Amino acid sequence: IEGCRTYNGIRFYQTYSDMNNLFCISVPVSIAAGGLISRNNTTLKYALFISESIAISTLITQATKKITNRKRPGMNDSTLSPVLNLTSNSFPSGHTSIAFSMATALTIICPKWYIWIPAFSYATLMAYSRIYLGVHYPTDLIAGAFIGSGSSWLSYRFNRWMHKNNNNVLKRTF
Repeated sequence: IEGCRTYNGIRFYQTYSDMNNLFCISVPVSIAAGGLISRNNTTLKYALFISESIAISTLITQATKKITNRKRPGMNDSTLSPVLNLTSNSFPSGHTSIAFSMATALTIICPKWYIWIPAFSYATLMAYSRIYLGVHYPTDLIAGAFIGSGSSWLSYRFNRWMHKNNNNVLKRTF
């Protein structure tokens, strides 16, 4: 990919990556605001579920980065030239993890094609941006996607178990 980079491509994917954390936080915040305005407790629970999923994903990702201590591609191979000079660990991709966590959580609460196609397209493009910018190996992205999706699924199952007597918790429709 390094030889195919363009100035506009670099600018696009760098901006896309830079906006990831803000975007993934703004989704549950926006849903919570909608729930507060409409006084809809179910919508507030959806926002909390998405937030929990992202938080769990972030914790698992950061712990795994500390344990594995894998250096970024440009630090391991001098023939690679990353666009960003990041010094943090590479495995797994945190950007990919939270993007897939958000996409999976949205799909769990509303499994409609018009939700999951844009959500997973966003997450997949986020993963690609990290390769394009030269800051991750493909395995970093695969692990990030599994951690993100898995944390949402585990959060969903945990919430269902915790509230098994309350039929109104995390029904799969908006």
